Amino acid sequence: MYDLTVIIPTFKEESNIGTIIESVDAVFSRNAINGEILVIDDNSPDRTIELVREFQKTKQHLSLVVRTEDPGLSQSVVEGFRKARSDIFLVIDADLSHPPALIPVMLEGIRAGNDIVIGSRYMEGGGIKKWP
Repeated sequence: MYDLTVIIPTFKEESNIGTIIESVDAVFSRNAINGEILVIDDNSPDRTIELVREFQKTKQHLSLVVRTEDPGLSQSVVEGFRKARSDIFLVIDADLSHPPALIPVMLEGIRAGNDIVIGSRYMEGGGIKKWP
């Protein structure tokens, strides 16, 4: 059982998947978080799945679920909720638009007694840079 599951829904994230896995893993290590990284992939036709499986060889806390039916972001997130091996979930995009460095802040918000913590680009301190 883990203290936190970071759910990463993916579809064709070959160019980002290694960076996001390493970034989340580094945050776990720096902050002594007993965390699971859970990639929920919608059967990507690129090398996303293959790359995650390579990372699994050295990261025991990395799990992969490949979905072949009913694709979509919301469906992937819900599947992540079902498969998570912790009571606390955090959903993060694979494209690094959600900064992994904020994982400890969000986890602390839950540990402080909040039922839900939401990050927003529109709050003080947030922002959007180079976003199409």
